[in-house]
Amino acid sequence: MLPLLDNGERKLMSQDIKIVSAREFVRTNAKGEFDLEETKNLLLTVFSKMKDAKIYDVVLDFREASSKMLGVEVLQLFTHLHHLGSLSNRKIAIVYRPKDEFDRAKIFEACAQNRGYQVGAFQDFEEAITWLYPPNEL
Repeated sequence: MLPLLDNGERKLMSQDIKIVSAREFVRTNAKGEFDLEETKNLLLTVFSKMKDAKIYDVVLDFREASSKMLGVEVLQLFTHLHHLGSLSNRKIAIVYRPKDEFDRAKIFEACAQNRGYQVGAFQDFEEAITWLYPPNEL
């Protein structure tokens, strides 16, 4: 829903969105295994820059990610972002292609939604954008 002006009319606000490729923050070690600590540090840097720029709508694009996070690493990454407050006041769309039968993005989405965060996981980029900006709110 668009915000109301003093005269009761709806105000169309410009929206900034940040599309972040997994290449910007997902790291692996020399063996090609997911590096949780380095990924957490880089993702925190990305979210801090967005906070400074007052960008609250985010697409995390994992479609080209080559490493596979373990289930426990997905939970640790969520917990890290939750404790730092990086998920608050944001709407985050995760776009991904499943690497196997374990749906990491849906696990992250469920953890976030259970804590009241606005996080959605999508395999289609356009669906993610529509979720961020529903047509009836434009």
